[in-house]
Amino acid sequence: MKILPDIGINRKLIKSVGLLGVSNIIAQAIAFVTSIFLAWTLSKSDYGYFRYVIQVGNFIVMFIAAGYAGALTRFIAAERKKRNAYFSTAMAIVGIILILLFPLFLILHIDLLVYVVIVGYSIPMIYNGIIRGFIDYRKIALFNILRSGLKLLFVSLIFVFSFLKTPLYIIGVYSFGGWLGIFILETWRKT
Repeated sequence: MKILPDIGINRKLIKSVGLLGVSNIIAQAIAFVTSIFLAWTLSKSDYGYFRYVIQVGNFIVMFIAAGYAGALTRFIAAERKKRNAYFSTAMAIVGIILILLFPLFLILHIDLLVYVVIVGYSIPMIYNGIIRGFIDYRKIALFNILRSGLKLLFVSLIFVFSFLKTPLYIIGVYSFGGWLGIFILETWRKT
């Protein structure tokens, strides 16, 4: 029995889009729970500092990524043979920008935790563009959930070991959850 008439709708695409939608909802729900958990357990000043650092870092990451994730998605999907060259070039450019930013942060006396957020968020953003270019919907969905889930796990562990409950550790593990997600996915199934 056909549910959809044959009008050119690809069922695999519908399933994939549904999978991505569900994974985004789950990832956002986990991020919401993490945010509430942090607001509940941190002092007002520590939580304000945490949000400030994350927001400033995210703002700067927008300029560093400068559309690389979208461009990688487009070019990798179009020319799969050159994917290693695209990936290497994108990582080299992001690496150079990060290296150049560090002395600037020191000279301008900008909080170095903002730099930690920038480093922690830049590479996963580029990786997300790469797996989107491969059109691997399961991997994209897993990465979205893993990234948020690992943040919640690590933040929870920090509060179990309460002597680590400082913005430095929280921002560090919050920022690098995506890196561990990349490591897990690439160990499990190489791109």
